[in-house]
Amino acid sequence: MNKKFIVFIIGCLILVGIFASTKVYAIGGQVYPEIDGWKNWSSPNVNGSAVEHGGLRIRNTVWCKPKDVLGVTAWGKVRWKQSGDWNDIISNSYLTLDGTDNFSKWYIYGKDARNSDSNRAGLVADSSTDDVIPVDAEIGHTPANVSDGCWHCGNLFWLKFNDDNDRTYYPRCNFVTFNGNWLADEHNVSSWPQSIETIKTDGKAPIVTIDPMSHNWTNQSINIGVNILDSGCGVQKYRYSVCTNGVWKDCDWIYAKDHSDLSNAQFVTGESNAPEQMSSSENNINDSITLSGQGIYQVKVQAVDNLGNTSDWQTSQNYYIDTIAPTGTYTPNSADLKTYGFNVNFKPTDQGGSGVKSWKYRLSQDNGNTWQQWNTDISGNAGQDIQLQGSGKWKVDSQIWDNAGNESDICSGTYNITMPIELQAQIVPYNNQNFVGVPTLKRGQLAILKVHTKSYAKHLEIKFPFDVLADTQALEDYYNNKAYNSFINKAVDLIPREEDERDIEFVIPLRDVKNGTYSVKVQATYQDNSTLTAEPKFNILGSVLDGIKTEIIGTGQDK
Repeated sequence: MNKKFIVFIIGCLILVGIFASTKVYAIGGQVYPEIDGWKNWSSPNVNGSAVEHGGLRIRNTVWCKPKDVLGVTAWGKVRWKQSGDWNDIISNSYLTLDGTDNFSKWYIYGKDARNSDSNRAGLVADSSTDDVIPVDAEIGHTPANVSDGCWHCGNLFWLKFNDDNDRTYYPRCNFVTFNGNWLADEHNVSSWPQSIETIKTDGKAPIVTIDPMSHNWTNQSINIGVNILDSGCGVQKYRYSVCTNGVWKDCDWIYAKDHSDLSNAQFVTGESNAPEQMSSSENNINDSITLSGQGIYQVKVQAVDNLGNTSDWQTSQNYYIDTIAPTGTYTPNSADLKTYGFNVNFKPTDQGGSGVKSWKYRLSQDNGNTWQQWNTDISGNAGQDIQLQGSGKWKVDSQIWDNAGNESDICSGTYNITMPIELQAQIVPYNNQNFVGVPTLKRGQLAILKVHTKSYAKHLEIKFPFDVLADTQALEDYYNNKAYNSFINKAVDLIPREEDERDIEFVIPLRDVKNGTYSVKVQATYQDNSTLTAEPKFNILGSVLDGIKTEIIGTGQDK
């Protein structure tokens, strides 16, 4: 192969590579538009269009509220010095937003740089949509720049974002010169340079969650979780208020670590401020509120996002804390009484608000040295009479619980109870021990002296009106003239008890006792050395032998 031909082929391939890898802005003397940097600077590169006025920029997203107006600028340039033809400068700047309800395309007529009085200025909606409406335009250009040999323009579209729903839009731009040269295919919008940033609308306030929303009675501190969630531009600040027993106290605003300084004011046409810049935002914030001490509480929380959207107050229900232990009252609290039994009333109460849950009591009969078993639990705050039965130095001990878990132990004073001393004595026939009244006995009849004492008698002294036989054996011995057991006085030692009953049997002698009414003197001595006397009566009439004939042995005569 010819070496010259080979060199020619290689040279052609090199030229093809160069043209394939380089965007050509001037071909055959024709000048084509190019995208420019932010505010026609060489950097940063926004890929042709970006929000220049209004809004909140967080990284590559500009946020605004529904009904806000943002200034979106399309920046372009041409290498005018290459041709020096005024028809090679940019004639129209185009802008469209991906994400609108309907296809949208707007353009701004550029001014003819050769004629300052040119009327080539205005905003045209080539295609329109209701959710984003162009409301005004501003036209800007710079003359040919000696340093870079370019003619620059930055045309500003004031767009109103109408939709109340949260939306996302993607700006694209295009440029055409007076000679009709386009940056990108006029009809293939997807080929238009898309901005590096998106536009999002956010009209929703943060969502506030309080957990738990209420709490039943407790004696512990209550920790309440607060969550602030904002799926849009992020949380700017929040605050909470605590109500204690009906009185609200607001706390200061708490700001997110990264937050804007925007209020809820609308962004409007003509506003010259660049978007406020944030490097990041906080979309989910967790905090806690601790309630402690006696009281009934509520909390409410309000949050604001970085655009100023403000939530309603989220208000909890009630939280109940009772730190006051329950108490109770004994009526009376102490006493010194002579009685067989006595009732003490105990009424539990709770001043902390949660109410009495239950209570129980136990008794001591020896001034608290030892205690009986606890009784079963009593529900609620109902009072109850507690019976103290018998002598002793009584005390009552009550344990009380309220519905918050507080507990207390309330001990009474001393109830010094002494049972009244009592002595009852009654003589009854042996064969009729339920007899009531004054019995009529016969000589030789077996009877019983019943002695009943109360309140710790320790000794009995008994005196009969005559010598009585001890028992039926003594009667038999007495009848047969044998030695027999008898007594007229009898002493009985007792073990002191609350009650004591003794039966003393005796037999009326067959001889030497006349018919008539008699009494037995009974004296009881008690533990405190006090005494009581009783004199039960009985009648004697006849003999158990009446009507029975006996014969003297060996005489044939009656005895």
